[in-house]
Order: sequence, then structure tokens, then C-alpha cells
Amino acid sequence: MISSASRIAFCVSFLGLAAWGRSDGPPAAVSGVPGEDNCTQCHGGNATSSAENLKISLVNATGYVPGQEMIVRIVLSDATARRWGFQLTVRDAADPANKQVGTFRRTDTANTKVTNAAGGAFQYISHTTAGTRNGATGSSTWEVAWTPPADFSGEATFYAAGNAANGDGTENGDKIYVSTLTVRKEAAAPPPTVTRFLPRLVFGNGWYTALYLFNTASTGASVKVAFIGDDGAALASAPGGGSQELILKARGSARLELQDGPLTQGYASVVVPEGVTGYAVLRQTPPDQGPRETFLPLSAGNVQTSTLVWDDTSLTTLLSIANPGDAEAAVTVSLRDPDGQPVASSTVAVPAKGRVEFNLKDRPEFTMVTGSRGTVEISVATGNIAVAAFRLGAQSFTAIPSADK
Repeated sequence: MISSASRIAFCVSFLGLAAWGRSDGPPAAVSGVPGEDNCTQCHGGNATSSAENLKISLVNATGYVPGQEMIVRIVLSDATARRWGFQLTVRDAADPANKQVGTFRRTDTANTKVTNAAGGAFQYISHTTAGTRNGATGSSTWEVAWTPPADFSGEATFYAAGNAANGDGTENGDKIYVSTLTVRKEAAAPPPTVTRFLPRLVFGNGWYTALYLFNTASTGASVKVAFIGDDGAALASAPGGGSQELILKARGSARLELQDGPLTQGYASVVVPEGVTGYAVLRQTPPDQGPRETFLPLSAGNVQTSTLVWDDTSLTTLLSIANPGDAEAAVTVSLRDPDGQPVASSTVAVPAKGRVEFNLKDRPEFTMVTGSRGTVEISVATGNIAVAAFRLGAQSFTAIPSADK
């Protein structure tokens, strides 16, 4: 801390000079920190505490994020002033006399400067000669960048003192204001998430589904999974009674298994942050047969059109269409032959938050698919859908990839 004798010696010299002869900024430690001085040390009179005349604020923030640089703004206002000066510092609110919090960086080198004290332990930002803005009326504004320590989580208090001078070259008529601003650590914003879907979920009575999730990020992640029946209701027999939250460690993974009980079908929605993805394994073990399984990636959550190949020359094409929206969806299913010519089209109603599933050849309007192949486009005019398709046979159970948009 700077001694009082040093500050008094500076001020005696300051007052003996011509008007604003030391207008290049005050000495250190006159920002009003408890145990230190303010501008009255040189300008005389009494300081007025006023957050209106001397306002300290964080720009576009209400609190700080440890280790993240932000802008601090100082606005000094007075209707009679014609020249302006200030000094600002920041301390640990729990021990302002001894602990500074973070560091300043000048963003306006013409109008601000940094002064250090106590061997660099304390840092002060103040005006330069240009920063006094001689002749300006109404108010003056300065800005500086401040970075709190990455390991700090307490309260930080900014202390400022300002001189709203009348510009007559003397201390007479100058008004000294002091103000403080205490800021807290800002709650970390939750990471942005996206919703993905598993369009076909089936377990029980010889069926098994395993949902695999993995985190590629270097930080832990929260994943929310909801299991939903064809009618749009939560599947109470699924893990967690229909919903579950998983915490994946950095670079970690998790698996959810669904296998016991009566035959249960539906779909799953998976809310994941950036860096988390996944897929499902669907397995069927028919009586007196070995298991057959397929891999099904998670579908995007903003799909309006899904196009895929159907091939019923020797197998059967199964479509699963999920509607995560709050209203019934009118889904158009359009078939084309290998030459791209229209074959048939139909509208399928999918209940709100529900799902429908059918073999193409089992719908009366699509009986012609037997023995043929082509492409099928599944689309919705409003809302979004999630689509899965499979090739089924006596020994076959294979997911068909789709082009979604």
C-alpha cells in the first residue's frame, strides 16, 4: 500500500502547478478502497458517494465468469463539469485492503493508463491527459478489459473515484464522487443441446434393444432419454419409468438395455449436448432360432423429408415413422420405381407424439411393391418426423439408411 506521505507530497506538487498540470492521471491508491484515499487527497473537499454520478458496470454481463475477459465501463456525470478524471481498481470483497482480483488490460490506450502499487500487487486504471476530455459537458465514459482469475469464485468489488471538474485550473468547484460495484460469479450457462430420436424401440417377448451413448468431449455431459409408446404416452416399463438422465464422464460412454416383459414398442427421444452421439442395437431371437440383430443410428430431430430405397423382390420393407410433435401429423408416403417415375402415394396419420409402423406391401395402396424395388419418400408439410426402415426376411433383419432433410 502507498504511504500517506508519498501521496501528500504528490498532491502538494500537483496543486502548485498550472491548471491540470498533472492531468495525465492521479497517483495510485486514490480510488476509495478502505484504508486508501480518493481524489479529495489532491483536490480537497469531501467525496460524495453516488452510483448515479459515478456508475460502474459490466458490459453485457451481470456477473463474471472465472478466467473470461469482460469489459468494465465507468461513466462520470455532472451537469456543471467541463473536465473529467477517474481511478478504478478491483478487490476481493472479503479482503479489499489486501487482495486484488484479476488484472486490467487497456482497450483504450489514448484515454486510459495503468498504475501499479505495492510492487505490482495492486493495479489501478485511470485517465490520461487526453482522457480528461477537456471541454466535454454532461458526462465522460471510459472502458477497460478485466479478467478475473480462473480459480476465483468469490465476490469482487470495483472501487472508483471520479473528479467532475469545472476546468478553471483550480480545485475550487471540482466535485469528487466515489462509487463501488460488487459482482458475483455468473452461473454457467447450460451447454446447447439437440434432440435426436430412435425411431423404433422394441423389447420383450424375444426382442431386445440397447441404446449406446458416447461422449467425445473433454468435459462431462448430461443426457436425457425419454421412452415413448406408439400412442404418445411414456413407457412406464422402460428404465426410469419412461425417462432417465445419464451423466457421461469426459470421453465416457453408457448403455441402456431394454429386454424383459411383454412385447413393447415405441420410440425414444434423446437430448444431448454437443459432443455426445449414439446408436441402438435391435435384436430379435425368434423361437427355436438364433438371434438376429441390426444397428440403428439416432435420427436428427429436425427432419421433414426422409428418402430411402425399398426392395421387396425377395424381402419385406418395414417403415417406422415417429411424430414427436404436439399435433397429429399428416405424413405423405410416395413411391417411385428405379427410373424415378411415381408408383403410388398415400397419406398416413401419425398421432401427436406417437408412432406408426407398417410393411409397405401390407397397405392396400402399396400392394404392387411385392416383387419390385424403388425409392420411397416420407415427408411432412409441418412439424418434424423421425423415420427408420428395415429389410425383413426369414434370416434377415437389416436397417436401411436414409437421406434426411
